[in-house]
Amino acid sequence: LASSSTTQTIRWIELQITTMAARVVANIYGFYWEDGTRRFSTAYIEIARKNGKTQLAAAIALYALVGEGESAAQVIAAANSKD
Repeated sequence: LASSSTTQTIRWIELQITTMAARVVANIYGFYWEDGTRRFSTAYIEIARKNGKTQLAAAIALYALVGEGESAAQVIAAANSKD
């Protein structure tokens, strides 16, 4: 898919994600109130080791920063260790 504006063109890449990751994304971005606003604005996700956390977090963060068209979008990611 390609999205274009007057100043730039953004090309979306397709990612292969697990069923669990698809459910996480669907629960975050799939529910809206009747007035059109998204039901959830904050998400806390815990995923065990070796289950695609980095890919999922990167995809969600990039979409939230540039894919939604919000000016001054904010994404916060946290970890409990440097490992």
